[in-house]
Amino acid sequence: MQGITLPKRQVIANGCPWLYQGADYTLNEYEKVGACTWNRESKYKASYTSTLDGTVEYISLVNLDDEYVVPGTGETGAVTFSSTVSSITQNSYYTTNTTLGGTVRRLSKDGTIDTSVDGNTVSNYWQALVASNSPGTLSDTNAKVKRVRIWDTYSASTTYYAYTDDRYNDFVRYTADGLTKLWKAKKTSVGQTPGFGEYWEPGDVCSKTLTACKMRFGFDPIVKVTASTTGKANPNTEVVLPFGGFPGAKRFS
Repeated sequence: MQGITLPKRQVIANGCPWLYQGADYTLNEYEKVGACTWNRESKYKASYTSTLDGTVEYISLVNLDDEYVVPGTGETGAVTFSSTVSSITQNSYYTTNTTLGGTVRRLSKDGTIDTSVDGNTVSNYWQALVASNSPGTLSDTNAKVKRVRIWDTYSASTTYYAYTDDRYNDFVRYTADGLTKLWKAKKTSVGQTPGFGEYWEPGDVCSKTLTACKMRFGFDPIVKVTASTTGKANPNTEVVLPFGGFPGAKRFS
């Protein structure tokens, strides 16, 4: 089936061909592109269970690596991260440190490595997929946890950092033209307003996979009675996804 068109949309195994947020329901009917209805501000009114009746508006922010991006310290609904990782509780959040100077280095504004901070630490953030009394070392290869990222509201007086490993680059939310969007630092900077260009790139980006679709439309808020930007580590699997690909297709070489 790979490459066949039915009648106009090409069959591509697993990958979604729709424009991300192209059919956002807030757009004029004539401006809609494709069939991805995910809101441009990642707002979502879930109604797939009895406790989610479609009246509460949540926000589900997901990056290109299919990681949830949650509120940092000082933000409404800020996540509390525990540094005690000898045992973990499902859906709870944890933090570990990576020492700068090894595989991860912080970058200066001119793009060179900032050796002055080598020996300092940068934080890793995790959410527990399961409960465990012996989770082992929390890492990207540990099946008991998944990396999450944090965002803060953009401030022109704050320095936002980029690293040699962009999993540590800062995320911010910024409002412009009536829309509040997520941005990821491309370069270390201060006073550079978020937007397309040299210093920032969109932080809420779809990986065009079923996983990405599930993390958004299957977002299962931890707190269901009020607006929330934190969801359970494992999305709800009962919701019908508008995924635009053909997961039943397989490519043969």
